[in-house]
Amino acid sequence: MRALVTGALSPSGRSVVAQLLERGIAVVAVDSSPATADMPLPVHVLPLPITPERVTALRQLARREKVDLIIPTLGEELPGLAAARSAFGSAIEVVVAGPGPVSIAHDKLFAAWQLRARGVPTPPFGAIGDFASAEAAFAALGGPLIVKPRERRANQATPRLYHRPADVDWDGLSGDHFVQRFIPGTEYSLVTYRPSPGQSVDRLVVVLERTALGDDASQLRRLGDSEAPDVSRVALAAVRAVGLVGPVHVLVRRDPDGNPQVLDIDARFGTASADVPELLTRVLLSANHRSG
Repeated sequence: MRALVTGALSPSGRSVVAQLLERGIAVVAVDSSPATADMPLPVHVLPLPITPERVTALRQLARREKVDLIIPTLGEELPGLAAARSAFGSAIEVVVAGPGPVSIAHDKLFAAWQLRARGVPTPPFGAIGDFASAEAAFAALGGPLIVKPRERRANQATPRLYHRPADVDWDGLSGDHFVQRFIPGTEYSLVTYRPSPGQSVDRLVVVLERTALGDDASQLRRLGDSEAPDVSRVALAAVRAVGLVGPVHVLVRRDPDGNPQVLDIDARFGTASADVPELLTRVLLSANHRSG
């Protein structure tokens, strides 16, 4: 098998490349920047993921290198790849869900609307245009509030946390952000795999509990299957609600009452995939079954 990995210089991409190489699988690495000295293999430089030329260039490279599998690791490229998946033909497995679910997950406001509509717990939120002022947002949602970019983009602004309405320049906020109540409880990263209908691959859900170490550092501890079953249930409900299949990373945090709330859902390999090697195993099994 030959696997192509996009975003090979990103944290998620480096992790996937290392896992594939450890298994003896040939890797074709792709990024929009040249390889750094610590990269163990050459990197093919392609146009940026959000450019019209990206999918065509990726398709040509995949055919030229005779790859069997494409694993995208950049959030901004997922909608285009999902929509153009048929362009790669039946001989190449592209690890991406359908265009509808991927588009919902790509926009965090759309995803929050979908979760709420399907009864999946998520902190109170709203579009910037839903509120006339910061005072109105705090009154409706409670506080503190966090302002987040809606779409996944490289080098995008980080979410901003506000404890008082007076701290927010509400008129300076644009519609490409949304606002949500900040939940300060225990945080979990969930590595999941939901098989497509008809796949003979088992479902996967692994809970990783995050512990803050200070100075923005943290560590993850893998929990046993029985340690946080409510967190697993909520994460799987979120994946089903959005309609995603394949690898999905779900971010969950407990509210002050101890109830799990879904903060984010991402339709790709996350940075924690190395802690759960079973995820790549399922992706490879799915690709082998499809080619066989």
